[in-house]
Amino acid sequence: MGDNWEHYIELQDTRDASLDSSPVVVDEQGHAPSQYPDMDE
Repeated sequence: MGDNWEHYIELQDTRDASLDSSPVVVDEQGHAPSQYPDMDE
């Protein structure tokens, strides 16, 4: 993910399913600061 941020993705489970379905988010880390503050204005 070429944005110079560290990303940690932990695979917890796999299953056979349709490729048309969306991924399931099981945990979130809370609010993140703006990645590009100069472009947000």
